[in-house]
Amino acid sequence: MDWLFNPLPAPWQWVALFSGLLALGAAVILIPQMIWGKPHVKVMFETRDSKDKRYLECELFNLPVANRALRILRVYRRPIDHLQVFFSIKDIQTSEMMVTDILASIHTTQQNVKPMISVSLPASITPAMIRLVNTRDNGITTAIDNYDAQNIELSAGEYCALIRIEASEEETEYCKNFFVGTNPEDLCWESLLDKKGKHQNG
Repeated sequence: MDWLFNPLPAPWQWVALFSGLLALGAAVILIPQMIWGKPHVKVMFETRDSKDKRYLECELFNLPVANRALRILRVYRRPIDHLQVFFSIKDIQTSEMMVTDILASIHTTQQNVKPMISVSLPASITPAMIRLVNTRDNGITTAIDNYDAQNIELSAGEYCALIRIEASEEETEYCKNFFVGTNPEDLCWESLLDKKGKHQNG
């Protein structure tokens, strides 16, 4: 067993040194990727007008790595797998749940791909999107409900959209207030509150 405590022959010392450097190099690459390359959902709430209708939408981003030093280390943002979005709508004045845990259809920018209830979201500055509320031609505002062809009618008032985003690596929740007026153009988002109740800019 004495050989365990004797120095390695010179050639093997070089092999050990080279192997150690390779392991260190791999760690330098893999550790930043594991920490800063994790997928992450960023949410923005937008209002869109189209064909005499107004939509309140939720945009979902998985933004690429922006830090230059990380890009030099070839750190990249991994895709978000199995992304699903659920939403509920609550009347703020009465606390009545108008819509509860609707599994939303997710629209992507891929050509000839219909909206899906589960998608993989690659790193991109282009978002996926869900529609939450829209106006009708007769001026009535409705919550988009995939399970009810009639949709849920919303009268004038203030509401809260509760968004729950589920993916393979994270689950997040948001609350966004919106206002329904007597005219279609009155439909708009209000202030955004995260799940901790802190005020953010929408």
